[in-house]
Amino acid sequence: LFCGLERMKIETGKTRKYYPVLVGISRKSMIYRYLGSTPDEVLHASSALHLQALLKGADILRVHDVKEAAEVLKLYEIITKFDV
Repeated sequence: LFCGLERMKIETGKTRKYYPVLVGISRKSMIYRYLGSTPDEVLHASSALHLQALLKGADILRVHDVKEAAEVLKLYEIITKFDV
């Protein structure tokens, strides 16, 4: 378990050997505080971070916005399929 964007890369690498990596960053305060926004206004930022988490090796995403997360997953599959 970790908090904050600055630790995501470090902890993901260590944890990966033992357990699947679950990322739950949807509408988190670490996003909207950085952006000076509210939880309801950070859908695009959450989606961008979900894509980054998948690209860095996350196995599971915990999300609030299922439709948008499904779109991110489709983009991830395209990116990895064609090595974009």
